[in-house]
Amino acid sequence: MFTSDFLTALGRWLRGWKQDPALRDEIAEILIARSRELPLRFRQHDGTPLYRKRHLYNVPGKEELLPLFLDGILHEGPATSWTRNRNIAEMFDRIFDDINPQSVAGAVFRHVPVEQEVVLNIHSLWQDRDFLAAVTDHVGNGRPEAAALQNFGKNQQEEVILNAPLRRDEILLLSRVSTFDSLAADTGAVTPASQDALQDLLIAANVHPEDPRFLNEGATQRVIENLLMKVDERIQKAKADGSYINK
Repeated sequence: MFTSDFLTALGRWLRGWKQDPALRDEIAEILIARSRELPLRFRQHDGTPLYRKRHLYNVPGKEELLPLFLDGILHEGPATSWTRNRNIAEMFDRIFDDINPQSVAGAVFRHVPVEQEVVLNIHSLWQDRDFLAAVTDHVGNGRPEAAALQNFGKNQQEEVILNAPLRRDEILLLSRVSTFDSLAADTGAVTPASQDALQDLLIAANVHPEDPRFLNEGATQRVIENLLMKVDERIQKAKADGSYINK
């Protein structure tokens, strides 16, 4: 059931693709084909929410913000990694990619997949004795991608692979680089006395306002609503000026 070809394909997926979308899709197509040979129970999910962390970029010629925020949906490819564990999603990579100048935000998405979206439930594989035995044999014989399988077995990410797009209405959290002023506004510290008290709390807690942080769920939704409102205002103004082109 768990052939060497399948375990090699899974190990290659786990080892990664160095942020190369073309390579990711190539690896995904092989894994998808091998996964179809498994019993259906490994391509199902129990209906609990899954989470995905994704940095969002404004890259000329590679549109992703417009499809996500205007159309409400962003297609990423035939397979992407999600996790059952919200904390794992939030802690994955950096909160905000403050190294890349094209980074706009970090986002955590929450999605409940339908059956046809589930490519492979890796979490359920690691609960299966036959799979564990097959991995042990694969690793013990030094077969391809043995190291990736061995390392992943020690670092369970509760992963489920989906063929599902990112949806604007499923954005749970947004992250940004903060300032003291924005933090004070978010916490309602508007008077000098309350801002002094907030400053004292930050110092006592060793919290630096300029560090990237996630907005809470309520603030995230307000940011999205304000963004959509501003975009709509610009569209309406362009229509009024006669310069709007609907692509």
